[in-house]
Amino acid sequence: MKILVIEDEKVWQTIFETSLSKLFPVTVFETISAFDQHIQKDSSPCVVIADLRLPDESFLSYLKKNPRLSERAKIIVVSSTDDVDVLEECYDLGIVDYLTKPINQHELVVKTRRLVDIMTNRNSYGLQI
Repeated sequence: MKILVIEDEKVWQTIFETSLSKLFPVTVFETISAFDQHIQKDSSPCVVIADLRLPDESFLSYLKKNPRLSERAKIIVVSSTDDVDVLEECYDLGIVDYLTKPINQHELVVKTRRLVDIMTNRNSYGLQI
């Protein structure tokens, strides 16, 4: 199961790669347009971890224009934005979880692993459900 990360800040890119790459293949995109080009070519299921504020477009705007993304991907938003209206809008658009920066890396790993298990019909021990 692939983990696709959309994050423009190098520090956070490193945190995501370091935390998750031991368990899953991780691909990082700095812009929505680079991410969009990738998923147009590869439509296999994945977990997406996305910041809300990106240089070319906000992730919320992208989700509004591409509502089917939440049907084929489990989405975690990781953002410094701590606003109840934004949080509710994210959940309305189909995200599965929302973490506020700074994040706990262990929490990120556990939540990501849980989503991978759900998408692959496996439990934490790798056993098929």
